[in-house]
Amino acid sequence: MCLNPRLIINPAYYKNPNRFVYVYIRGRQILYQQTPFSAFDFEEFNYRKYGVTPETAKDCYAVDMSGDITPLYIETPCGKCLECANRKRKELQNRMLIEQIAHGDVRPLFCTLTYRNEDLPADLNVSAEDLKYFFKRLHINLERGGFPSYFRHIFFSEYCPSTGRPHYHGILYGIQCQGREFFRVLEIIEKSWAKGFVKVKHFMPWGFGYVSKYCLKKSEVPPGRIPNFWTGSRRSGGIGFPALSNPDFEYAVLSSENFTFKYKILGNLYTIHLPRYLRDKMFPRFRAFIPIEVERAIKNLLFNQAILKAREFQGLTEIKAPEIPRDFIEKFPFYEHLFDHTDITAWFTKQYHSVITNPDYYPDEEFLTNFYNDALYLDNFVVDIDKIYRQDFINEKFMIPYIQNALRYLATQPPADDRALILQHQYNAVKNRCHSLT
Repeated sequence: MCLNPRLIINPAYYKNPNRFVYVYIRGRQILYQQTPFSAFDFEEFNYRKYGVTPETAKDCYAVDMSGDITPLYIETPCGKCLECANRKRKELQNRMLIEQIAHGDVRPLFCTLTYRNEDLPADLNVSAEDLKYFFKRLHINLERGGFPSYFRHIFFSEYCPSTGRPHYHGILYGIQCQGREFFRVLEIIEKSWAKGFVKVKHFMPWGFGYVSKYCLKKSEVPPGRIPNFWTGSRRSGGIGFPALSNPDFEYAVLSSENFTFKYKILGNLYTIHLPRYLRDKMFPRFRAFIPIEVERAIKNLLFNQAILKAREFQGLTEIKAPEIPRDFIEKFPFYEHLFDHTDITAWFTKQYHSVITNPDYYPDEEFLTNFYNDALYLDNFVVDIDKIYRQDFINEKFMIPYIQNALRYLATQPPADDRALILQHQYNAVKNRCHSLT
C-alpha cells in the first residue's frame, strides 16, 4: 500500500505494444505501432497529457487480438511516503531473518562504526566508499588472522540527531567467533575500520526489527548533506538469497499460506513473510530463463537483414538479403512481435539513410557476417520450453491466491489520511526510542 501512489504505463503494454490492436484512453482511440529498431514513445502515453488520474485510470486500456483487455496505466508505490518506508523496513527485517537461516548456528555481529575528529569526511557526509573499503580490508584481515574470509553484511548510514556526525550501523553474518576468538575478531574489525570508535556485540534475530528501523531515518538528514543509504551483500545474491537453497526453508515457503510461516532460527521461533525480492527469485518469470542477449541477437539479426534488404531494393548491392529461419519464430514464440517487422519501412530508410547509402564505408560483408553470427548464436541456444511452462504453472498456483488475498486485505484498510496519522504516530514512537539500544 501507499499513501501517494503514482501512475505508470503498464509494462505489459509498452514491452510489446504491437500485440494490441486497439488502445483507448478515456474514450479516445489511439493508434500506435512500434518497429523493433525504435524505442517506445513514453511521451505519447504520458498520463498527464490526457488528464488521467488514479480514479479515471480504469477508463484507459489496450485490447489484443483475442479481445482480452489490459490496463494501460497501473498504480505503483511512490517509495517516499511513511507507508512505503514502513513496508521497506518490514521487507528488510524479513530478509535479514531469512539471511540468518543460511548461516545456521553462527550468531550475527551487530556493529557500530564512527569517525574520530581527524578522520571525519571533509564534507561531513555519510560515505559509501568508506564502507566499501572497510569490507575489502575486513576480508583480507580475517584471512590473515586465520578466520574464513567469507562473510555477508547489511549496513545502514545515519547522522547523529544532536551533532550531525555521520556513522554506520549494521550486521555481519557468518563470522564464527566464541570466547577469546570474539576479541580477536573485534581487533580485526577495529583494524579494518581504522577511522574511529567501533562497537561490536553478538546479536539475536529479534534485534533485526530494531536495525531495520534505520531505513525510516532517510528524512533525518541535516541541511546540505547527502541522503542516508543502506548497502548489503550482492555476491551470491542479495540479502536472504542464500537461504533459498535450503530444502527445509523451501518446504516451509511452499507449505505456507500467503507466504507467511513460522521458522526456527537460533533456537527461537519467528514469524516470517517472504518479501517480494525473494518471491521473484523463487517464482521467476519466463524472462529469467532467457538472457537479454537473445533479444539483442534477434534485433541485430533483423537490423542486418533490413540494411541488406534496403540496399537490395535501391540497387546498391548484388547480394541478396538472407531470410530469417522459420524455426526461429517457433523456437522463440515470446519474441514473435519482433519477427513480424521484417519489411523495410520509410521510417527505417530515413533513419539509417547514411548507413544504407554508404556501402563502401559500411560494407555488405560486415552486415552479412553479423547476420550469420547472430543466427548461429540463436540456433545453438537451447530453450527449455517445458521448464518455462512448468514454472509458469507453479507461479499461478502460488501467486494468484496470494494476490487475491492481498486485494481482499487492501479492501479492509482505512482511508489514506487515517493510515498516515497512524504511521506518523508509530514513526514518532520509533524516533523517540531509536537510540535506546545503541
